[in-house]
Amino acid sequence: MTTELAQPKNILDRVAIWCATYLIFVILCLGLLLSRYTGLLLLILPVFLAWLFAFLLQLAFHRRRPFQNGEKALIKMLWETPSFPSAHTAIASAIAYVYLFDGEPFAPLFVLSAVLMAWSRVRVRVHYPTDTLVGALVGFLAVYAAVWILLSTGIID
Repeated sequence: MTTELAQPKNILDRVAIWCATYLIFVILCLGLLLSRYTGLLLLILPVFLAWLFAFLLQLAFHRRRPFQNGEKALIKMLWETPSFPSAHTAIASAIAYVYLFDGEPFAPLFVLSAVLMAWSRVRVRVHYPTDTLVGALVGFLAVYAAVWILLSTGIID
């Protein structure tokens, strides 16, 4: 399927394109670099669960993306998975919640990054606002599930 891309009209479009395309990698790398504060497992498990939960929900709902419904996207997607929920937002939010709940001083940076991720995915027309809102909720549930798993198995106390 060939999708015609829209042209960026202003600086906000260009910022959104960068965030929607590259910010997830920055968040993941920075999260891993700073994981010595929270423990690597407490970061990796929620990220994996966020991706898994989002993937399963995408399979269940099969929601079409805005650009599949006539809107022109600002980015080309490598894989055109279903829209609902946003896995990018779920992963970014999971990382933000881990650091936020751990009380780390740099947690606001990750919260801002997750908000930027959600905003940018809507702005570039690859998600609807409800996709990113539910993605943020999925990230929260992934952290909750990961902490429950790690506590119940005695890996963390």
